[in-house]
Amino acid sequence: MSVNWALPFDEKIVPENKRTLIPIEAYQKIHKSTVTNYREFWAGVASELNWFKRWDRILDDSNPPFYKWFPGGQLNASYLCLDRHIHTWRKNKVAIIWEGEPTENGAPTQIRKLTYQDVYRHVNRIAYVLREKYGIRKGDTIGFYLPMIPEFPILRETPETVYVEPEPVKSEDPLYILHTSGTTGRPKGQVHDTGGYLTLLHATMRWVFDARDDDVYWCTADIGWVTGHSYIVFGPLMEGMTGLMYEGALEYPEPDRWASIIERHGVNILYTSPTAIRSFMKNGEEWVKKHDTSSVRLMHSVGEPINPEAFRWMHRHVGRDKIPFGSTWWMTETGGILVSHTPGLYMVPMKPGTNGLAILGIDADVVDDDGKGQKSLERGYLVIRNPWPGMPLTIHNDPDRYREVYWIKFPGSFYPGDYAVRDDDGYFWILGRADEVIKVAGHRLGTYELESALIQHHAVAEAAAVAVPDELKGEVPVAFVILRAGQAPSEQLNRELNDWVREKVGPIASLKQIFFVSKLPKTRSAKIMRRVVQAVVAGKPIGDVTTLEDEASVDEVNRAFLDLKQEIESRTASRE
Repeated sequence: MSVNWALPFDEKIVPENKRTLIPIEAYQKIHKSTVTNYREFWAGVASELNWFKRWDRILDDSNPPFYKWFPGGQLNASYLCLDRHIHTWRKNKVAIIWEGEPTENGAPTQIRKLTYQDVYRHVNRIAYVLREKYGIRKGDTIGFYLPMIPEFPILRETPETVYVEPEPVKSEDPLYILHTSGTTGRPKGQVHDTGGYLTLLHATMRWVFDARDDDVYWCTADIGWVTGHSYIVFGPLMEGMTGLMYEGALEYPEPDRWASIIERHGVNILYTSPTAIRSFMKNGEEWVKKHDTSSVRLMHSVGEPINPEAFRWMHRHVGRDKIPFGSTWWMTETGGILVSHTPGLYMVPMKPGTNGLAILGIDADVVDDDGKGQKSLERGYLVIRNPWPGMPLTIHNDPDRYREVYWIKFPGSFYPGDYAVRDDDGYFWILGRADEVIKVAGHRLGTYELESALIQHHAVAEAAAVAVPDELKGEVPVAFVILRAGQAPSEQLNRELNDWVREKVGPIASLKQIFFVSKLPKTRSAKIMRRVVQAVVAGKPIGDVTTLEDEASVDEVNRAFLDLKQEIESRTASRE
């Protein structure tokens, strides 16, 4: 039995605006030179930032894998995001547009616009309270737990106008500690530095998002996760952009809320998740057609690989089949985007579902079990071969775990835990987490491959594929499927989807069972928690669920788990 590729490796789409479009071969030549001289390359990018003191060395690699970028250099994140803008025309430019969730007569009841001067004053007041009321000093570790709001209640008793001078900090000093989303069950506290991290964000805001002063930029992520840290807070403010923050659900009170926000604020750059896009698909295109979304000139997705059909739907209905649309690959650990199309620098043709090529300066590869590079169209493990600015300093209070999780499997390379393939053009396609790969009779199938095949079917909006034990084949896949609006579960549709997957992927991918469900468990960063899905099928404990979506407390998550299990059991019983 053979395994087919259900992915459109040969389909190429070019944007209408070809301003930065170059041949793939030309990009690869430029990329190779930046990887060969990656230290000097990243030093050139870092030089574009405002440093209080220039670094003594580009990279301290004396104690791998605990790399330190730009040691000896001094800078300040708040200064780069605010202080430097206050002395320019951006002082009175809108920095943050904030929209609350409540509505009245179809319109939001709360919209606030804060200029860079406003945000600067708020930040100084917060700094004043932390320093004077709580005794916080340079080097202290503190934690905030707050909703999607642009200021804090502690400001009520603070003087209106105060100034706290930005502290010069070392490039290698920790900027923040952020725990991974926990899709694998045990979150890890990633410690990110200051200088290297801000260098990567500066580069990716320019290259990936083509940041411009007249843009309205909207990242739909939660501010508490790494996407929010990197691409709601630090990145857009560093570049002096106008960023949009929305505190609520993208489909409240109606499925067109997200489209109405685009129209209302004239959003130019949209950064959202495949999960959100699949939800838009499920509700139907008529909700999008109610609004003018033509202001959007560039889109990217984040969180999981985007399925080809979700890409096509979004590119057609929001992108008008004209604009750049990419699927960025990165994670909490990497700090910022490492694999993506870069329409702000050099654009190459798009392909539905691909993550694209590695950005300049990043040496990414797909390797086999022995760490040897795979040929094109051979599945393997994604690795990053060279250090990069933005990489973690360590795991908080657990350096041994940092080494063991990311650096032992393939010595000398960073292993993020993803399964992937490169096509003949060198584009990366992330196939899912390596520990979620389904091993059927000696063949390895990525969850993304099966899910993408299912979502290509006109009836399916979203799918999650997981493995279950099988005495003959070792493992076989089962699928959880959410249908599009107007579609209903049936035995005929069940058989049709089974045949569909066999046709698209091959007989080896035959699904043992298909469960039609109304919801899937996801983290707050919009990733499907497949281990929870698998626990439902296997009847095992669901484990740590503290990172599930905001709306659910642990008790509510357990109830949702039981509801999902009951729904599956009732559907199984009805078939029997």
